[in-house]
Amino acid sequence: MSKFFKFKILFLLSISFFLLLPYFANAQSISFISNKSSCKVGDDIQIVLSLNTSDKLINVVDGTVSFPKEFFDVQNIKYSDSILALWVKNPIASDDGNISFTGGIPHGFNGSNGNIFSFTLKAKKIGETVISISNAAVLLNDGLGTELKGVTLAPLNIKIVSADKNSSATVIAAPAVLSDILPVKINKLSSSSAKIVASSKVKTASKQQLAAKDKKNKKIIIKNVKKN
Repeated sequence: MSKFFKFKILFLLSISFFLLLPYFANAQSISFISNKSSCKVGDDIQIVLSLNTSDKLINVVDGTVSFPKEFFDVQNIKYSDSILALWVKNPIASDDGNISFTGGIPHGFNGSNGNIFSFTLKAKKIGETVISISNAAVLLNDGLGTELKGVTLAPLNIKIVSADKNSSATVIAAPAVLSDILPVKINKLSSSSAKIVASSKVKTASKQQLAAKDKKNKKIIIKNVKKN
């Protein structure tokens, strides 16, 4: 390997490091951690709202989580294992699909994957949607309430598909087959029954004609006997 080539590689690595340095220096974020990025209608999705302070000691977190009500129903909200020990405003879901919260940490928190609270949503409609966080503020544990700047608010994209793509075809196919077969059998039975009924009517008519004929013959016989 030539010296020029080695120098070129080192130069590119150095440039990459300096370009990425601001990103690592400002990696503090509030994001969602989920057990799935896609689900079926009727599935439950477990989501954790997580904080990364990027080595900054903080003591207050405030914000609002928003989710589309037409796509999800809230099943539960859990904050018993949160890094926030003091709640000014407990995370409670509103009718418009928002979960607002404000909490504090007496001795501060410094680290990544800090569980703010978790919640479970049930998917109820097919589509692609976004769960987001807004109006967020993170305060430093400096005794002055200084806001931590440059906090990234990362949304969560969820794709919801049909509960069972094959179930609808199966459900539709069964009645279609039955509707094709049953009327034929019923028509055949009806036709046979009609023949039986018609035959019975003919036999009944014949019997009535014979009875009438016998009655007429009896009257003639009785009349002839009286004459004699």
